[in-house]
Amino acid sequence: MSVYCDESGRKKKWRYRAKIRLHDGRTERISGTSAINTKQGALAAERAHIERALRGQPDGPPEKKEVLTLTRFIDEVWWPTYPTGRGNRPTTVQEKEVHIRVHLKPALGHLLLTDIDAEKVTALFGDLRTLGHSRKGKPARDGLKRRRREEEKLRATQERHRKPRGLKDKSIRNIRTTLSTILSSAVEWGYLAAMPRLPKVKVDDPQWEWYRGEEARRLVRAARDEWERALLLFPPPRARAWVSRSRSAGGT
Repeated sequence: MSVYCDESGRKKKWRYRAKIRLHDGRTERISGTSAINTKQGALAAERAHIERALRGQPDGPPEKKEVLTLTRFIDEVWWPTYPTGRGNRPTTVQEKEVHIRVHLKPALGHLLLTDIDAEKVTALFGDLRTLGHSRKGKPARDGLKRRRREEEKLRATQERHRKPRGLKDKSIRNIRTTLSTILSSAVEWGYLAAMPRLPKVKVDDPQWEWYRGEEARRLVRAARDEWERALLLFPPPRARAWVSRSRSAGGT
């Protein structure tokens, strides 16, 4: 087996390539890229490719395996592979762990992989937008009384000009990305026949308001000392260098 980290592009990618001997004595070269960008993910993808090649289906679908629930697939197959390797930063691993524990498992974990569809994912995203999650990390249930209580709390919070409990679209899009990565791995490894269509989450571009020319000049003139002036004119590293040079010149 031969897996390697390709660092030639903008993003490091774990790939595999190998030369195998088929049952009829012929040799064949295989190669590919894993859906999970880690060394363990590349090893798993390589093993699946070798199995298909030995069955005479190098380009065909992977062998169909037992249909697991989302929770079982994550706990037994996906999570033991994802966090390892050089392709995932610790902060990214931590973020996905929160997505899984707080949102995906409570809402979808009991479903078979084949039962996860756009309708169920859309319902999850709707709950995340309007009601957020409970203190225990579980999504709000559909009980009428509980929903009314949550809606009353949300309205009261908005009236007090506080931040609503619902998640923003950017956070929901990140949760969608985590779910998409998990399901893509399930397809690649033969636990799911095809990738379901997931609802897209549109995130509006941030709106920036820039100072006009005269406003910028007034702001610089209002600086109380050279340090504030440097921070307005330069990024922090360059500002420190500028202040240091200014003080050195003034002391000579």
